[in-house]
Amino acid sequence: MIDIHSHLLPGIDDGPRSWDESIELCRRVAAEGVTLSVATPHLIDGVYNNTRRRVDGLVRELNDRLGDARIALEVAIGAEVDFSSQLIQTLVDELPRIANGKAVLMEMPVAVIPPRIADSLFNVRARGLVPVLAHPERNELLQERPSLAIDWLQAGAALQLDAESLLGLWGRRAKACAETLLSAGHYHAMASDAHSAERRPPRLRDALARAVALVGEDAGKLLDEGPRALIAGRIPDLGLHAVERTGTDPRQVGRSPFVRRITGRWFGR
Repeated sequence: MIDIHSHLLPGIDDGPRSWDESIELCRRVAAEGVTLSVATPHLIDGVYNNTRRRVDGLVRELNDRLGDARIALEVAIGAEVDFSSQLIQTLVDELPRIANGKAVLMEMPVAVIPPRIADSLFNVRARGLVPVLAHPERNELLQERPSLAIDWLQAGAALQLDAESLLGLWGRRAKACAETLLSAGHYHAMASDAHSAERRPPRLRDALARAVALVGEDAGKLLDEGPRALIAGRIPDLGLHAVERTGTDPRQVGRSPFVRRITGRWFGR
């Protein structure tokens, strides 16, 4: 598995507070079956100033410590970048990219949609990078209108699903939205968004089982083929859609009546 969104580095955001906590979290990540995890601390100007140079030094040290602890996990550089950060606006070299590749993880807010979001996404694409929207299913406006995701996809974005959302840990509405977007084939990767070994541990195995129930065995692509493509600067078509079951409308698998009403309008069926 490749996990493109995790908070593994100590003392620089709301993730682990110490190296001991960081190592224990990495141990849990490896136990989930992850072999490559991208450390994506929050990057918020004036709050978490996690530039590429700062993150890179900590990632190097973490990999050394993991080697000493004999934990079979490789950690790569990244950041969860606030939409309003000057680094995302100017795309300077200090902007951390996912595994030093061609994608940048951008944090989707919960209560609002960033102004001129299409322009921001186009700006990132124009510089040869792939904007990856972190946990869009947690956005309250998208929960009301899932069709908004189509506009973001058409603007050149990729979508990353949080495992916790699919398991209902961010509430019924986030779970329903996640199921809707997943069943429509709109996600390109799933990630743990893990913050600690105890408080917010990685739950990828459980989330993958849920994803398989919705879209079939190809759900594993969300943790392998999809992340690999994003790192390489490509947005993959994973071919994921709701699986058909006897006597069941495949568009309705795992969905609440609220989501069924939305998808009935959204897909025009």
